[in-house]
Amino acid sequence: MLGRVNVRAPDGWPGIVGIVVLVAGMAGMLGRPGVTPLLVPTEELGGYLSAFAFAWPSGPGDPIAIDQAADAYAAADGWTTDLGSAEYAERHQTLIGLFEDVDSMRAAFADVDLPDGTTMFSVGRLILVSGIATGEPAPVELAEPFLHASQGLIEGDRGGEGSIVLDLRCTAPSDDAAADIAQAIGDYGAVPYYAYLRPPWHGAPLTADEELARVTYRRWTQAYADTLRSDPYFADWARRFSATDSTAEREALQDELNQHVLEQTPTLGDEVHPGVMAILAHRPLEGDPDGYVEWGLALGRQMGLGPMEEGSVEPSWFDQRHAGSIGSVRAVQRTVEIGWASFNTFALGGLGLLAYLHDHGCADGQITLSDFDDVRGD
Repeated sequence: MLGRVNVRAPDGWPGIVGIVVLVAGMAGMLGRPGVTPLLVPTEELGGYLSAFAFAWPSGPGDPIAIDQAADAYAAADGWTTDLGSAEYAERHQTLIGLFEDVDSMRAAFADVDLPDGTTMFSVGRLILVSGIATGEPAPVELAEPFLHASQGLIEGDRGGEGSIVLDLRCTAPSDDAAADIAQAIGDYGAVPYYAYLRPPWHGAPLTADEELARVTYRRWTQAYADTLRSDPYFADWARRFSATDSTAEREALQDELNQHVLEQTPTLGDEVHPGVMAILAHRPLEGDPDGYVEWGLALGRQMGLGPMEEGSVEPSWFDQRHAGSIGSVRAVQRTVEIGWASFNTFALGGLGLLAYLHDHGCADGQITLSDFDDVRGD
């Protein structure tokens, strides 16, 4: 069924009030609740979930011709680039269909003429039709073929917003290759969105310095979370917070908590990136959006920024069209698994991720696509 999705707000709010406010304090330092990964087993890296999870409980189960993704991604990149920011904002709807097989997909579209302004991309039995006018229903002649799909989804049908959630599994050439892929994707997903990093699937490969910067941030956040969990201060703070009935006292306790959280400095062994460590030591004390932008961009400059127009303060929505949000990722021997992935534009981020995986030797791809409203859980 064609459905509507929304940008996913990360989960992770525990039940008792003291821990809720603790998470809020961490969010004030690092961004949205749950953006920073908690410490998990070594084969699980990155993302905003506290442990690995697929959006769909059964996980990915639909084979995908991952070897065809690079051509589709290149076509989507060229099309959106040619459209430009203003035109693409006016045409930010995509119909996405996963068919039983290629033959049934071709049969469904055999007599379909694409309306002006729309275009089609396909990866095996996965097909995307992009360029549908923002804020308007999809034309009947386009929507009807997707009713024959095993899955039919809409991206961008809420005034240009709305995302598709991807679960994915593939097999790398070796255990080491799987670990390298998971680390690259996890290190990207672990960083707050306002650092505006370029994703692994877009732009120039990371330099060794940029790789170290991303690894340092991920290791620091994992160590930071471990430090906070083992700190007896929080149990006492929760007791004091629960006992007060004064707004002024609660505000004072919140300020105290924020200061305590900010004063914690985990120690990292091994090689670290000095620039990232210096930025982390001077993270914003208050929830000032401008402060976060400046701080995030400072991180991004160390880790590899995404594209940004010359003279801009931060990347525009169009600049970020290749970006995505990685919920969780892990390598289990040769298997790479990614859960709760969503993208600013699926035709770029989703296809780009598939192309990246194929380029790094991952084969036997399986996916599940979800309407966010079907899996959000609230």
